Amino acid sequence: MTTTTPLRWADADDPIASRMIFVSATADARERNQLVPAWNLYQGGCLPLLRERLAKHPRHRGRVRLISAEYGLLHPHTQVPPSISRMSVKRAGQLRPRACRALMDEVSRHGVPLEVMMLAEHPYHLVVTDLYDIPGMQPHTSLRTPLPGEHWSLIAAVLDTWGWP
Repeated sequence: MTTTTPLRWADADDPIASRMIFVSATADARERNQLVPAWNLYQGGCLPLLRERLAKHPRHRGRVRLISAEYGLLHPHTQVPPSISRMSVKRAGQLRPRACRALMDEVSRHGVPLEVMMLAEHPYHLVVTDLYDIPGMQPHTSLRTPLPGEHWSLIAAVLDTWGWP
């Protein structure tokens, strides 16, 4: 991964801008026939609990990225139709270049996050493995779990230490 623009770190004094969460987007509600914010579409893993916790905090939600087998890396408010794709190692590899470009755009606009939380089952996490290869980016991983649906108490504890609602 190369960049011609020097990257800057996110503001360490801003507990929201200096952190990001990456979460696998699984188990969508297929009965919907319309565009839906990605944040509301996916029902698997820890996303329902995360959605509940951040419901009244749009700025915090804005620091979450969903990893979708159909669409790749999504901002929570991106409108998408229900999907039928399943994540595989091959599919993660196909999505990885686009996700890498999205990550580069993200850090060039908002700065390199100081801390990240990776809440992604295998192979979803493979879509964003370039996160740690961005030049000058060595964020502290506050929590990395391949079983986010089973580790909510750990996730909530990290959010508490971050000062997130």
